[in-house]
Amino acid sequence: MPPEPLIHSPRLLVVSDTKVFADKLSVALRAEGPLLPIVQFASSGDEPPSTSCLFDAVVIDQRVSLVGSWIDRLEGCRVIPWSVGDHDRLDSIRYALLKSQYEQLLSEWSEVKDQVRQLDLLRRRVTPFDPRTGWHSHAHIIDRCQEEIARALRYSLPIALVVVDIVNLEDDEKALDADFANSLVTALAHRVRPICRHGDVLGHYGSTSVLVILLNTDREGGERFSERASQALLPPLVVEDVPLSLDWSIALATREPGTLTTPTELLNQLERRVDRARELGRRGVVVAD
Repeated sequence: MPPEPLIHSPRLLVVSDTKVFADKLSVALRAEGPLLPIVQFASSGDEPPSTSCLFDAVVIDQRVSLVGSWIDRLEGCRVIPWSVGDHDRLDSIRYALLKSQYEQLLSEWSEVKDQVRQLDLLRRRVTPFDPRTGWHSHAHIIDRCQEEIARALRYSLPIALVVVDIVNLEDDEKALDADFANSLVTALAHRVRPICRHGDVLGHYGSTSVLVILLNTDREGGERFSERASQALLPPLVVEDVPLSLDWSIALATREPGTLTTPTELLNQLERRVDRARELGRRGVVVAD
């Protein structure tokens, strides 16, 4: 069964003494473009439909006079008088129908965005680990950063963020290979994990980098960790059973007690220093702007 369309055809109620009028209106609308409304005919002498206000527009044949029951039932509806050949009013009808579709699309899109946001939040809660590497995913580690920075701000505690990045891969084809990148970042995480404390959080930051959240750690402690990471990366990394001597960079950003650095500000500061460390290239360490 094919999926239902995101937006439905607009519904148009045509009131006249003859169905020929409704047929001519349908032909005129379709001749102007790919607008295919659902047209329902109602005779002005009949009882008005109880759902008349559910139509996107109501077109009244100018040759007929509506009785009181029709006028009462159409209150609040978009009513447009029309006669065959009236192109100006035809544009008004088309505008009413397209406007209805546009509003429906906005409503549907808002619902879709909300569902996607809820699904993404659920995914992050249920699957905080990247199934390809077993380490915290990028989305989860960024969420944890925001949570821990906010907690440090609330309780006036220090916090340090450290990104360890592999730079200047000589084999460009390997650098672009997703499987190789996963193996590389896994090996990097295994090399960094032993120098972390029990409460520190480690996860993906980029395709070839990891981020470590050092809780209750000031700048001096972050610098000591960066030095230990530099020493840990001196031996070759074993990637796909092959020892590789790779260049790396380290970036550090810290929040000290008494400062009002927000999560967004600290993450932006970290990103700037990561870029700066990559520019320095071989074994560059950036701990300040």
